[in-house]
Amino acid sequence: MVVVPRVGDPTPLIGPEAQDYAQDRSFIRRIRMVLVYRESAEPEYPEIRVHSMREVLEEVLGGQTPRRVGIVGWTTMPVSMCLAVREAVPNTELIKADDLIAEMRSTKSEAEIRLLREAAAIGEKAIGRIVDAIQPGMTGLQVVGVA
Repeated sequence: MVVVPRVGDPTPLIGPEAQDYAQDRSFIRRIRMVLVYRESAEPEYPEIRVHSMREVLEEVLGGQTPRRVGIVGWTTMPVSMCLAVREAVPNTELIKADDLIAEMRSTKSEAEIRLLREAAAIGEKAIGRIVDAIQPGMTGLQVVGVA
């Protein structure tokens, strides 16, 4: 999840197990660990300082309570995360905001085009290997193994 305030910098939210990866991969320096984003086995992390959703939203929003919070990924956001947002800003309307970034996502940069071409080339090689290896009587799992 990334909290994007109306004014100010975005803040990625991660689970505790993703800290090294996030710090290594993100150009954004303010990254916050939130327990609700931990991996699905729900381990405790007593030795790691994690933030509550309320703490993060207060920090990112400068202590102001928004009237509305837009959620991009409305149909895919896990219930646990949606409830954490609801608990953090109980008197705030949660709205579907997927359309706010749809146009931005549809316009590709040169870097995205290069990566899409690379992904397509990799996919083409994989499909070629599958087509060469597939035999009558193979199970779907065996075909996935080839992939």
